[in-house]
Amino acid sequence: MELINLDDILSVDDSNNPTISLPKHQRCCFHNLNLIATNDAEKAENDINYKRISRTTFAKCFALINKQNMSPKMADNCRIGKIPNSSNKTRWNSYFQSMKLIAKMLSEKFLEVEEVCDKIGFTMFRQEECFYVKEYASVMEPLAISLKILEREDNMEQGYLTPVLTILIDKLKKFSCLRYCQPLVECVLRGIDKRFPSLYDENNILASIIHPKFRLNRPFINLPQNLLLKEG
Repeated sequence: MELINLDDILSVDDSNNPTISLPKHQRCCFHNLNLIATNDAEKAENDINYKRISRTTFAKCFALINKQNMSPKMADNCRIGKIPNSSNKTRWNSYFQSMKLIAKMLSEKFLEVEEVCDKIGFTMFRQEECFYVKEYASVMEPLAISLKILEREDNMEQGYLTPVLTILIDKLKKFSCLRYCQPLVECVLRGIDKRFPSLYDENNILASIIHPKFRLNRPFINLPQNLLLKEG
């Protein structure tokens, strides 16, 4: 085995040799998904009805979080569950966990939430706001799971990208009878198309095929026929 000194190769000024070049820059897939969950998802507010219900609901969610963090006494009054303070959308997965917990509380402990709101002088969620936060949590959970998978530092390879995002797309497309969050689904799907244009290119698909966790027997890898039939 021969050892090659890369410093010597890269230091040579050989501009006429096209064989030495840096690979094409690829943006971090975790960062792209985070942008989809924040910037692209916010475009759903172009729908007037969605914008109205979204802003009023999130305003109450953040107000409730701030109320319980005001003082230990206020936190004691909020005995329905500790909601993490995550109003910063930079780490969207933490932000989502707060919304998911609020949705669970409204589903399983509605009367207790109502009692606590009366006790602390907080305006209770209206019925449509309860429905909205539940739909939001359901729609965005597949995205949160995808983020959690792709942000791992251990045992994470390129072969995960196409299967994980294909499952995400399939799950999002199954949301077809939503009362409030259909514009959100459409914006997230458009965001995936925009930020992952090479999702099904040859390199990503081959990386998934040769990965022992996926291979060809996984039905969610939609392989283009021309790639399957390609010789060599």
